Formats: sequence, structure tokens, C-alpha cells
Amino acid sequence: MPAMSTSSAPVPPSAPQSFLQQCAHLRQVLARGRVMFPAEAEFKPNFDLHEQRLDEIERLFRTGNPDNATQIQQLNSAFLTDFNADIAATLGETQEGMARFSQQVTQKLAEKENEHAAVVADEAEAAG
Repeated sequence: MPAMSTSSAPVPPSAPQSFLQQCAHLRQVLARGRVMFPAEAEFKPNFDLHEQRLDEIERLFRTGNPDNATQIQQLNSAFLTDFNADIAATLGETQEGMARFSQQVTQKLAEKENEHAAVVADEAEAAG
């Protein structure tokens, strides 16, 4: 995702289309994220919250009121920071979940190996 300006400087009036294109791109990123993290996923970013924030940024921007420029930049900065943090936290939780699952599988395999070894030993003893 290309970074949008996170400074407190007002949005340049000469680049409104560019800003709206960046908002559209971020909407696409959110839509792809929803597909990557389906509703049934245990760990996923709060896409609804991020979309609401993007809606508010775009709403303020579309009013064309120059008094909103600083607020837009602050909201934009918060959006980018929170979205990136949410993705990082989600990936961290997913990795931890995968590690726990891997440990459980390893433990179950070890238990099955021990059970199998015991059965083989019992059969060998009974046959011998």
C-alpha cells in the first residue's frame, strides 16, 4: 500500500484527485483484506472500523472546507498507523496460533508413536 502523507500539513488543494485515488486504493486494500481474512477467521483486523475511519476522512475531504485539512491529516495518520498495527497484531496472533497448532500436532504424533510402540511390544510379547 503506498504511503499517504502523515504530516500535519494541509492536503494540497492542487492534488484532490490524487488524494481521492489514494482513498480508493485503500478501499481496495480493505476489500482484499476481507477476502484474505474471511469472517470465520479467528484472528482478523477490524475492517469495519478501518472502513468507517476512511469514510470519515473522505467525507471531510469532499466538503472542500479548508478548515478540515488538519483534521483530515490527523485522521489519515491515525488510520494508517492503526491499520498497520492491526495487521501486524493479526499476523502475530496468527503465527502464535499456528505455532500452538504445530505443537499440538507434534504432541499428538508423539502420543500415537508411543501407543503404536506399546501395541507392537504387546503383540511381540503375546506372539513370543
